[in-house]
Amino acid sequence: MTEEKLKEFFTVAEAAIYARVTQNTIYALIQEGRIAATREGRLLVTREAIDEYRANKYSRDHWTLNGEKIHDIGQDRWSVLHTSKVLSTMLRKPISSAYVYYLIRKGRIEAHKAHSAWVLPKSSLQKIYQMKSGHNPNQLTFA
Repeated sequence: MTEEKLKEFFTVAEAAIYARVTQNTIYALIQEGRIAATREGRLLVTREAIDEYRANKYSRDHWTLNGEKIHDIGQDRWSVLHTSKVLSTMLRKPISSAYVYYLIRKGRIEAHKAHSAWVLPKSSLQKIYQMKSGHNPNQLTFA
């Protein structure tokens, strides 16, 4: 690789400083496939890969389990955050993520864990809607 091309890459130490994480975190992200790396005598990552990681650092939208997205509305796998946003819009009053977590902990709605994230089926959204509005939500479209 030419010297000019190398300027487009960070070493693991430089990437850690740029991303404001530890070097061990960078190694873990590379191993998990969340950051692409190339080996030119040493591991190198692009600025774009670090920028993309930082932009999606706390987003669970891209998390996968066994090659499939954990939260995928098309596959009836809703996140707690998306559930609270959709219901807040539909009911025209705030439904917080904390309230959805509360219902999960109390066993009042169906949910399961995937990694550290809760996944809800559409039936749980319908149940919350019915609890909060008193109306049967079977005819409603959740999106």
